[in-house]
Parts: sequence; structure tokens; C-alpha cells
Amino acid sequence: MAYFLKKNRKKDKLYLSIVNSYYDSERKQTVHSTYESFGTGQALIDQGISDPIAYLEDKVRTLNYEARQKVASEISDTAPYKYAGHFLVKSILSKLDV
Repeated sequence: MAYFLKKNRKKDKLYLSIVNSYYDSERKQTVHSTYESFGTGQALIDQGISDPIAYLEDKVRTLNYEARQKVASEISDTAPYKYAGHFLVKSILSKLDV
């Protein structure tokens, strides 16, 4: 999953949107979905943001970083072999009927 800034030029205007790109295993291809649309970016200029493209590229960078951190946090910090001794002791005790 990755976000990117899409810039469409139509009728001498530049339309900005943040797009999410990910792989769909059912269709076996990459799929794009719009995360957020900003139109021509005039609303951002009205809010006081002088350079909307740089602002949105920074926002995309932040979204990609957060997505990578979310995936990284799903991997456990403890190794599965750490508690392997439990099963050895349990099997010995069950065979001895203790």
C-alpha cells in the first residue's frame, strides 16, 4: 500500500488528489482509490497555505510513513521459540500422568 499525489491537468487547471495504490489479489493487479481530493487546491491557498503541492507531498510522505509503521508494529517483538520449552515440559508431564 502506497500513497501518492496525483496531479491532473484539465482545461488549464491543475486538480490535486491523494491516491492510495495497493495490490488486489483477487483481480491480480494494482488498484488505485482516491484517499482525498482537493480540487484545484484553491481551498488550500485560501486557508493560508502558499504552496499546496509541497504541503500535499509532505502529507503523502507522512501517510506512507504511518502505513509502514502500522505494518511493522503487527510483527511481534517476541520470538516464537522463546516459549518452546513449555511444550517440552508439558509433553513430559502428560506422558508421566503428573
